[in-house]
Amino acid sequence: MISFYLSLIETEADKSLFERVYEAHRQNMFKYAMKFLHDEGNAEDVVHEVFLAIVKSGVGKIRGVDEEGNLWVYLATAVRNQCITFMKKQRNVQLIEPGVNEFFGSLHTGDSTAQDASYASLVRTIRELDPIYADVLYYDLVQEMPSDAIANLLGLKPATVRKRISRGKELLREKLGKDYFA
Repeated sequence: MISFYLSLIETEADKSLFERVYEAHRQNMFKYAMKFLHDEGNAEDVVHEVFLAIVKSGVGKIRGVDEEGNLWVYLATAVRNQCITFMKKQRNVQLIEPGVNEFFGSLHTGDSTAQDASYASLVRTIRELDPIYADVLYYDLVQEMPSDAIANLLGLKPATVRKRISRGKELLREKLGKDYFA
């Protein structure tokens, strides 16, 4: 399959970078997709779509992310997003991201049923936010990325990212109640 991707890339430097990324991350991307989809064929399709998107958008775009050491976060986010798209197309199922539960579960006490309901409400509310806030909140809260890394990944200034995180959390407080992010 790699020969197909390489045939679409023009420069030797980009081919070399893509081949290195493909060999280093393909298997982990597949395993991550399996956590969402629980089907090998669908997980392979998702990984293929992510690599195809990288080729189409230009392999050079991942060079900066790789140099900053955030390549896996970038690839994992791309896989996650592609899994969501796939699932919406296939079954129109709402996906709850792994990782968020541990973070938000610690904010509440009580039985797990209450935590699950609270978590689902939170995830739904984040998705309803304007994407400029939802994206940075995802990277900040779920991926636990520092604001400088988020800024680099999204092509924003670090101060802009910090402000969006702050405003996004304020929007969540307004929608969910003042106990969140106290």
